[in-house]
Amino acid sequence: MISLYLMLKNTGGHTRVTKVLWLSSSALPPEREDADANAEGKRDRKLFRRCQVDKLKGGDQAPGFALIDQFGKTVTLDGFKGRKLLLYFYPKAGTSGCTRQTEAVRDALSAMKEIGVDALGISPDSTALQKKFSDKLQLSFPLLSDPDHSVAEAYGVWGEKSLYGKKYFGILRSSFLIDEDGRILEAWYKVSPGNTVPKALGALGIS
Repeated sequence: MISLYLMLKNTGGHTRVTKVLWLSSSALPPEREDADANAEGKRDRKLFRRCQVDKLKGGDQAPGFALIDQFGKTVTLDGFKGRKLLLYFYPKAGTSGCTRQTEAVRDALSAMKEIGVDALGISPDSTALQKKFSDKLQLSFPLLSDPDHSVAEAYGVWGEKSLYGKKYFGILRSSFLIDEDGRILEAWYKVSPGNTVPKALGALGIS
């Protein structure tokens, strides 16, 4: 059985799903567990494709959040009001692609701050892993833990992926440039690690 909860928001006369969550029962008879679990997984994927969040675009209100960073501090979107924000989602702390992406943000942060732009990373990793990742790269900006991927869902970056023919759900590496009032300026879904910073700087008119 799957229980589905949708959080809806009306923007400009259009209703948009801002959060998708379902719970699946694991109480399966032993002799049917494998077959039923496989069938349930297929139903989950079909259900997700029907109900997944619309992609955000320029002019949309950025979904709010309140998550814990690598130092145990609660960080909110409202806390960045009055400044622009480069928000990026990465699949897993410490992996090669996420390291390259985060190093690029770190190296560009000083120049971005001079023009009023802060940076923020989000992944499903625990705060302990975020702290380890942050310490290794000597970061000076927050990495937030989104363990139930609810914020990722709200931004439309939690989706079906495939690795060696196996399908699973995870973070679709993406980045967003958010203005001083909390609205999306630009959204880049499935952005590459090397393009996260150049695309943001380009949108800001910096080559």
